Amino acid sequence: MLGTLEPLLSPPTSGDFAIGQDQLAAMSRDHNVEARQQYGGARLSELLRTNLEKGIQVDDADLLKRKSAFGSNTYPPNKGRSFWMFLWEAWQDLTLIILIVAAVASSVQGIKTEVVSIAWHD
Repeated sequence: MLGTLEPLLSPPTSGDFAIGQDQLAAMSRDHNVEARQQYGGARLSELLRTNLEKGIQVDDADLLKRKSAFGSNTYPPNKGRSFWMFLWEAWQDLTLIILIVAAVASSVQGIKTEVVSIAWHD
């Protein structure tokens, strides 16, 4: 609710910034409009000590502080899938299932006709 005076998100526990990683993640992940209004759009840049025109400082010490406060700006690497997972996914394809059934039926028909023709020639 917009009329309440209590903060919607808990303040950061420590760090050089007035807003923490958890608060930023909650605002963006949950699409929490009330929390964004609590911090304000332009005010959010002040809490992050960011210039809206120039961005962040290119100072190594500042970048290190930001990295320790907010984490690295990278995605975690995806876990690789094994050969058996690819094989299982392939078995789920309807076209492949139809082709396998047709191949088995053709093989059975071929073996049946070959055995019959060999048996008749003997």
